[in-house]
Amino acid sequence: MKRRLAAAFLAMAFVFSGSTMAWAVEGEENAAADTLDNVSRGDDNVLPEPIVPVETTQKGTVPAAATESKKTQNGEGVTEEADTDENTINEGEKAVDSETVSGTLNSGGTWALKDGVLTISGDGAISWGYGEGWYNKDIMKIIVGEGVTEIGPYAFTGCSGMTEISLPEGITEIGEHAFFGCSGMTEISLPEGITEIGPYAFENCTSLTEISIPRQVKRISAYSFCSCEALTSVDIPDGVGAIEYGAFKKCKSLSEITIPKSVNELGHGVFAECKGLDKVTFEGDAPYFTYDPLVKEAPFHNVRASAYRPEGNKTWTNEIMRSMGTGLVWVSEKTTPLKIVPEATDFTYVIGSSGGVTIKCTGELKDFVNVYMDGVEVDKSNYTLREGSTILTFATKYLDTLSVGKHTVTLNYTYGSIDTELTVLASGDGNSGTAGTTGAVGTSSTGNTIGASNLTKGSSPKTGDEASFLLWVLAAMCSLGIGAAVLRRKRSI
Repeated sequence: MKRRLAAAFLAMAFVFSGSTMAWAVEGEENAAADTLDNVSRGDDNVLPEPIVPVETTQKGTVPAAATESKKTQNGEGVTEEADTDENTINEGEKAVDSETVSGTLNSGGTWALKDGVLTISGDGAISWGYGEGWYNKDIMKIIVGEGVTEIGPYAFTGCSGMTEISLPEGITEIGEHAFFGCSGMTEISLPEGITEIGPYAFENCTSLTEISIPRQVKRISAYSFCSCEALTSVDIPDGVGAIEYGAFKKCKSLSEITIPKSVNELGHGVFAECKGLDKVTFEGDAPYFTYDPLVKEAPFHNVRASAYRPEGNKTWTNEIMRSMGTGLVWVSEKTTPLKIVPEATDFTYVIGSSGGVTIKCTGELKDFVNVYMDGVEVDKSNYTLREGSTILTFATKYLDTLSVGKHTVTLNYTYGSIDTELTVLASGDGNSGTAGTTGAVGTSSTGNTIGASNLTKGSSPKTGDEASFLLWVLAAMCSLGIGAAVLRRKRSI
């Protein structure tokens, strides 16, 4: 009986609790409906529009238009996600509309950036680009209006997407790093009023193909056009007095350069690593070379080109010509171009061989100055010279002191230098031969032969002669044996 009463009591409790839960759910649904109804009626007390905060930065104030709020709704309520514009602008600047950012220059002018086009207006200088407020990577075109007098340091550094720029007359200075890293810029016209191009001004403008230096420029600063890899043409006007160190370094597409009479100073490495250069022309006196012992780069370091100087100009001494770069071959109307004659030159030597090594060059003997081995001058006692243009022979005692491997031989003349290569082999590593034969395989060849060797110049028996001699000896021995047998047979009879 007690069990039946307990079961009845639990059943009544379950029914009561179910009614309570249904009432609670119904109440929540009604509350939600009332809320949505109030929103639809525009009730000001329910879910008001969010206030867009004003963000204060070191650059100034970002207005409400620069911040966009998004609302998302889920089963638990309403949340907000704020997307903040990363661009900041200076105090007093304003966003004209959703696509335009504008501001005031430090000099008082104005600027506006819309759809990738940066327009600058007003008078004075564009000072430090990082301080003017625009975001360089967004710029595709630059228009500088009349009245601007200076493109200041770092003004457009890193505008890698900029492909077009217009500069007005009246600009007098291009500051350091002004266009550094503008890798998309293919051309630029510099106004004639410019008197100074600052250091690194156009460095790493890797798409720039040509440049004309204004006539008023007196000095081309250090590294101003360094690593302009696409640069094929440079016009340096007569009036430039100095070209500082590294100014055109690594301009590997530059094929020809003319140094005007006015240039009296060249910095170290000014055209270093310009490996496309094949012609260099100096129109005036030999310039002063500012050599930095820490850098140790000649103006034309690692450049092989024909170099021309005014004929009869005595300022061009042998020392100065060599200091410009050992890869320059100096020529004029009365000089013979320097070339190595391969069919009369030895390119390989085996330690312990006799006869030395001979090198023939087209340069006239009267213009010969000295010879270098791996950049070190060789004492005159270690080689002999004779006519025919120039025939130089290294002594065996000197060659035997060289290390095994490849060596660079440089013949220096009053008007230039030329290199050739000599390979030294350990004793027993090469085959004998003469000039005009390849020492590596010992086969003869005709015409211009690269790799000719002079391993042994004495007479040595050929392999074919030795074989014939042995066969003759064997035949003679056989004949003697047969003759002796015949004599013994006759005696026995």
